[in-house]
Amino acid sequence: KPLEPVAFSDFADDFLKTDCQDKGSKDRDKGILDLLKEQWKGLNLSDVTPKMIEDYKVKRMVLRAPATVSKEVQVIKRLFRRAVEWRKLRENPASAVKKPRVDNTRVRFLEPEEWKRLHKQLPDYLQAIATFAHFTGARRGEILSLAWTDVDMKRRRITFREAKTGRNQVIVMNETTRRLLDTLPSPIDRSQRVFTLPNAEGNKPTAGLMRLRRDWEAACLAAKIKDFHFHDLRHHAATDLLTMGAGLNDARDFLRHKSATMTLRY
Repeated sequence: KPLEPVAFSDFADDFLKTDCQDKGSKDRDKGILDLLKEQWKGLNLSDVTPKMIEDYKVKRMVLRAPATVSKEVQVIKRLFRRAVEWRKLRENPASAVKKPRVDNTRVRFLEPEEWKRLHKQLPDYLQAIATFAHFTGARRGEILSLAWTDVDMKRRRITFREAKTGRNQVIVMNETTRRLLDTLPSPIDRSQRVFTLPNAEGNKPTAGLMRLRRDWEAACLAAKIKDFHFHDLRHHAATDLLTMGAGLNDARDFLRHKSATMTLRY
């Protein structure tokens, strides 16, 4: 019996609702799916071939880092695997597509003067986010999903919900972080996000992320800083900590790594 044709865009929307909502990466996944819906606009699931997926991967490798493209390919593979499981397709066109190789030993940090130059070039909203990242070691996704309910100013505790490890993690804020949070507008509702992005109103988180990326790249260009990604702020923060005399275990706790082996890569 032939399978009923299913539009790729419709299935992508269904996949987002059923497979991505409980994941910490749901906003990133939505951005990836939006890209794919534009790439394969007007096509059915069965129209997408392994060659088309490979061509997409090659095109994205020109524009984005291997780690970013690897996450995109992972979403594609998950989507088509679900399509087969839900009997919308008989074969998975992404099963043989390999994710790009990622060098996880990348280490990039800034000298103090470079950090000052970059910070000066950042727009106000991104200065606050970058400063928070620098002094907490938090990941971008953790920062942007942080709500005021997770900030305890009296006890100086910050809770990151469903962090990369899949569990909640609590850190103690230092004085710089406390002063930064004090300068932010008081929330009307404590369920509000601590940091908001331009163009991120309503249900368009991807627009805000794209703006952040553009503003970050523009600031790096203006400050004459090459090859420094937002995530490199974790490397930068850990390096500053070690430079001030902290030990490896201190850096591991600061970055919230499970083992010192992971921290050694920083």
